[in-house]
Amino acid sequence: MLAAHPTQARAQPSRWVRVCLLALLGATLAVRLVVALADYRSLIAQDIYQDDAFYYFKIAQNIVGGRGVTFDGVTATNGFHPLYLALLLPIMAASGGDLIAPIHASAILLTAVALATGLLIFRLTLRLAGPVTALVAVALWAVSPYFTILGINGLETGLATLFAVAVLCAYVEWVELESQLPSRRRAAALGVVFGFAALARIDLLLLVAAVTLDWLVAGARLRQTLRILPRILVTVAATLAVWLPWGVISRTQTGVWLPASGSASREIALHYGWLNLAPVWSTARFAKPGASPFFDLDDVPADYYADVATQLVFDFSLEQPLLAPLRAHLPFSVWPGLDRYPPYLWFRGSPVGGTLLLLLLAGGAILGIRRARRHASSEKRAARGIAGVVGLYLLLMLLGYTFYCPSHWYYSRYLMPAELVTLVFGVSALHGIFLPAWRRRRGARACLTLGILLLVAAQLAIERGSTFSRIQGSEAELGGILRSWRSLENKIDRTRTLGAFQAGTLSYFGQLDVVNLDGKMNPDAARALADGKLHEYIAARQIDYILDWPWILRSLCKRHMRSEDLGFRVIAREPPGGLGFVLWAVERPGSSLGDAPRSRGRAPGFDSPAAHQNHHAASIRKRSRRDAPR
Repeated sequence: MLAAHPTQARAQPSRWVRVCLLALLGATLAVRLVVALADYRSLIAQDIYQDDAFYYFKIAQNIVGGRGVTFDGVTATNGFHPLYLALLLPIMAASGGDLIAPIHASAILLTAVALATGLLIFRLTLRLAGPVTALVAVALWAVSPYFTILGINGLETGLATLFAVAVLCAYVEWVELESQLPSRRRAAALGVVFGFAALARIDLLLLVAAVTLDWLVAGARLRQTLRILPRILVTVAATLAVWLPWGVISRTQTGVWLPASGSASREIALHYGWLNLAPVWSTARFAKPGASPFFDLDDVPADYYADVATQLVFDFSLEQPLLAPLRAHLPFSVWPGLDRYPPYLWFRGSPVGGTLLLLLLAGGAILGIRRARRHASSEKRAARGIAGVVGLYLLLMLLGYTFYCPSHWYYSRYLMPAELVTLVFGVSALHGIFLPAWRRRRGARACLTLGILLLVAAQLAIERGSTFSRIQGSEAELGGILRSWRSLENKIDRTRTLGAFQAGTLSYFGQLDVVNLDGKMNPDAARALADGKLHEYIAARQIDYILDWPWILRSLCKRHMRSEDLGFRVIAREPPGGLGFVLWAVERPGSSLGDAPRSRGRAPGFDSPAAHQNHHAASIRKRSRRDAPR
């Protein structure tokens, strides 16, 4: 990993390095094409293409069909990341109504994105640590099942990961290596990269903020603040010029600037409580028989946030390729399972002691990085700012995904850009730490070579029995939500209104305007959910059927209503008599499914974009739930 001298970072890679890079990019392509060309039913059954992917497809289909930026054909939405949606539009237009072709085409698009990401990984690591270390980083990118599956998932994850690396690469090349004072043209180009990163995924603004703050601090340290500040302002202006057109569209259509799916995810998480969150700091809370997983949404317990943060940290470490030997016995799954992960089990046994140990490890890592700087060339010291950027970025991610959007069940794909950024920084830091030993002792070279082989072998071990190994190229059986839909769709009157919390798959494959009820693609439902009045929204929107899991209906709706508000009559289950999806008929007072078909328009009282503006913040301060039964 560490044979190259740091000063080789700017040198043209040798022929053998270029050959190795091409071979690794070929492996990247081959592995991801296995996913891209697999049977679409297998991709859905294995949760590779999850329900959220079909939100994108349905919205793109509606835009191409001239129905506007909407999921259900009525309600304007901004609950997506626009750059990926824009790339889907020509795919959807060319598909001619074929529902399967866009799945494979989007996967091939994301495969191309993965190749571009591999090139940027090599370029960035080459600058930071040299060609051999850069090849190691690309090798881990190529074979890691985590990066492969979550990068080809029909969502914006792969595109966001590309721009996370692009942001750091541009910063290192145009700012760090230019002694913090790039030309105005490069400062503007950096802003353009920042703007497209925000369009790729809005939480990349956390990385942009980390880069900008590092730039300001470096300027102050070099006593060049007055010279650097104008360049930063140029970068900010270029960022806004790229992002602002979409922001204006979003504000005009929905009343909010940022994707409403973030605040909706927070509401969903708080409503779920501890239903799908393992108690660590809150163990005593559940020691009493009959303890409820729910809590007062006006008074979120501190131990809930502590448990969310704990899962985030361990999900992050579970998927980090540099820590792969610690989980080589655990096959990869898109839903991370911590119950057999040794560090997590040790931490659960003693959270306080585990926290102290983590702090000690973090301190050791900081000391190691400082040691690496002492052995770095002047060029490498010019690029040392990436340490501060990565550290601040991880801190902002921890705070954001603990307090603003604690949707811990999605952490694997939310964390992928941060995982890759940390991987690049990690192998670069290891280069500096072990380089002196590599130069002086042959035994050290042998040990480091074995370490590299161990990392790669651990990734290959994780693939055995994993989600990746279960992908089928053809003749796959139906699975997941699609199987439930195919089983239950003939029991639904298509002239009636169907609502669902997991609405993407149903809407796309059913070619129905399904009403999204969890608020991610429906700001009206998001507002009702925040007020504990989702049952009122269901009645006002005149929804006739709901199709979803019972525990979700209970968590988000039924526990806030009185028995006389609405009735839910079970029509069918999938599987019959099992614990899967349930189709309910919604029974409103004075109505039945025998009535005349109803309007599919927006619900009265839930149709004002202005009313939705800043509603999430207001709902945190004051909620109208006090009179509802718990």
